[in-house]
Amino acid sequence: MSSTVIQPVRRTVGVDCGIEQAWEVFTTGIFTWWPTESHSLTGERIRDVVFEGQAGGQVYEVDEDGERHPWADVLVWEPPSRLVLAWNVGAEQGEPTEVEVRFAPFADGKGTRVELEHRAFERWDDGERARASYDEGWVLVLDRFVGRAGESA
Repeated sequence: MSSTVIQPVRRTVGVDCGIEQAWEVFTTGIFTWWPTESHSLTGERIRDVVFEGQAGGQVYEVDEDGERHPWADVLVWEPPSRLVLAWNVGAEQGEPTEVEVRFAPFADGKGTRVELEHRAFERWDDGERARASYDEGWVLVLDRFVGRAGESA
């Protein structure tokens, strides 16, 4: 664990749908847009991603044998405006990082702003490398989300 604070990854995107729809696509609809071909624990064996909608719930993938592979614990669940996850994909790092996602309607009522902050990389021994990887990874992930949320409007 590093004693140096590592800057969070911050990403903001806009989606062409209302806040409730953006929330639903991001959470319960996660398997429809998450890039599982490159961002999963089980690769081609993945069959679903489950986002349990409550504080104390989990986010996990399910493989073809029905086994769960955890990604995160849900720390804060405030639909349709905010969620916080204890992000522990792979769990080999030890203490999880945190991913906070906020949803807010645009002032003109046409669409939703989605702000993501992934923080606490200093908890990981290779925090700088992990941060750099997630800095790029979240671009791909959120681009896929934007495309799917726009289709659902």
